[in-house]
Amino acid sequence: EKSPNPRWTWASLPGMLMDEAYYTFRSKRYRTAAVQKQLEALHGSRAQDAASYYQGLVTASSERTDEAAKKDRYQLEKDLTRTFPALPPLRCNEDKSILTERLRRIVLAYIERGRSLSTNTRAAGLARAPLAATTARGILTGYPQGFDRMAGMCLLALSSGETQLSSLEEHALARMEENAFWLLARLLEDVLDPDFFGADVRGNMKMVNIGGLGLRSIILDKAQVYCKSIFNTLGQEVFESCLGSLLDGWVLSCFIGCAPHRLLEHFWDHLLLPSPYHPADARSLPTGLKLIIGFGLCALKCCGEDRFKDSQELQRWQQLAKVLGPEDLALEATELVFTMKVVLEKWPEEQDNEFFSNFTRILSELAEEADEFQSLWDDVRSRKQAIADCAGNCDEQLMTLAQRTHFSVEEI
Repeated sequence: EKSPNPRWTWASLPGMLMDEAYYTFRSKRYRTAAVQKQLEALHGSRAQDAASYYQGLVTASSERTDEAAKKDRYQLEKDLTRTFPALPPLRCNEDKSILTERLRRIVLAYIERGRSLSTNTRAAGLARAPLAATTARGILTGYPQGFDRMAGMCLLALSSGETQLSSLEEHALARMEENAFWLLARLLEDVLDPDFFGADVRGNMKMVNIGGLGLRSIILDKAQVYCKSIFNTLGQEVFESCLGSLLDGWVLSCFIGCAPHRLLEHFWDHLLLPSPYHPADARSLPTGLKLIIGFGLCALKCCGEDRFKDSQELQRWQQLAKVLGPEDLALEATELVFTMKVVLEKWPEEQDNEFFSNFTRILSELAEEADEFQSLWDDVRSRKQAIADCAGNCDEQLMTLAQRTHFSVEEI
């Protein structure tokens, strides 16, 4: 953190990735971040009270018998079979069964907390006070698909300091589980947009992931500068359609399962740990907005623009753009999207410095001063409101058409 080059992290040194000191030091930093979040959320309560709070959530989630809880458990069980293959590799394969059971409890416990964190409870101090959601009533109202991977990243960050979890006593494992819960709380309440999952927005399913979609919208706009050759070739409509579908998978998953674990750990270290790329006033803004936008733009530039600029593929699309309409050109451009997706997944280790260099430069161009961070957050909020307004108008139009015709809303 004191290095003159802020993009330097231990995760950027491949030779140290398997070193015991690296994992121990990294897990301690994550544990410190988790404890700090716990103290903030529970107003400095004793460790015993904090443990009782978490166990209370675990008990409450296990005692739920309503249909929503059954649906949450059903989807979570399906996802848990796919969780760890998408995450950085475990240090010991035998740890998977130990982590899976604790991951299940962490996710269900946070859903209980998420249901209580509405704009009103935020103002009452359960979470960071001044940051109310712009359109949502709560952080979560149920289990969003893919949430297990975010919780899994938090659990892995804390468990990576141990060579074999089976050798730990139960109280140490319980403490690790509780810390992972608070690290997840930090991610959803302090780092990401509070509307990231768009829980319970007007009871409208179109509002799912509204915060993530707001971030995607900004990345698409700024990508016109960082992917100029592709933008000029495809045109705005096809460019946004193709890259938008790619960014859905990247942004809404926080890039889990989309990049090599070297890049993913580097990104998540900056996301959850103290970083020079966080706003100075970290209590008034979501600290991860700039990082998510910057990583998305860097991935598009390194895996798309830099790869296809002056290439034969781009020249072929330029010729096709002269004779094809937007829909047909978009079909041809699916090759571009697939290639960019695969390039990021298989990014070569020897080119990591190039990726980190682009990432650092883009971050510095996005925002450095407090007013620039605030402007970025205001932009996200306005885009979320535009998404909400548009969806509302669509609903009203569908209802009007249904009333005036013999078709139902679903048929329309």
